[in-house]
Amino acid sequence: MIVASSLSRHYGSGNAKVTAIDDLSLEIKKGEKIAILGRSGSGKSTLLNLIAGLDTPSSGELSVNGNETAKLDSQGKANYRLHEIGVVFQSFQLIPQRTAFQNIELPLILAGVPLLKRRKKVRELLKRIGLEKRARHKPNQLSGGEQQRISIARAMVNDPPVILADEPTGNLDSQNAVDVMQLMLEMIDAQNSTLCLITHDESLASDVADRVIRLRDGKLVSP
Repeated sequence: MIVASSLSRHYGSGNAKVTAIDDLSLEIKKGEKIAILGRSGSGKSTLLNLIAGLDTPSSGELSVNGNETAKLDSQGKANYRLHEIGVVFQSFQLIPQRTAFQNIELPLILAGVPLLKRRKKVRELLKRIGLEKRARHKPNQLSGGEQQRISIARAMVNDPPVILADEPTGNLDSQNAVDVMQLMLEMIDAQNSTLCLITHDESLASDVADRVIRLRDGKLVSP
């Protein structure tokens, strides 16, 4: 599903050159759940941005579900992010002016899904995450746990083969964190999606992931 070969990402040049990802080779299988661990500055977020198509490699190759992200033009990258990737952020990243229903519906609108079909799908998702009675609420009227549930539903509404989760429980209390992760894993298993989870939580990584990847200075390190 995800194949990186001698992947590197540098910023700046000369004495100001910073290497965020350094000659990294990696293979992640379809349906596999991967946890990516490392200290701040280890390259975790850069790797996630490269997989998401939000950044471009300086060298090497990266293929995600057959898409070589570096070769995609701007429209190709937009379509790639819409159909191939779902992203769950620590800070939710919901649109404050839109209701819970509208936040989930937006990717379907961008994908050109017909009105009745997309509204049916959003209603089904809201029921699945237990928030059908909060459909008309805006993000500031929802709890942190509720907002993250909406974020997960939005990330998965187009059935993407890859889910990227960047510290998805970082802003939640312990009980909400457990509930949100359980929900996300259930939805990922139902779709047989591949999960790349960034976390600082060793216990969460060991509980959730089939495999743990550790980064240090942009390189893979042994456990």
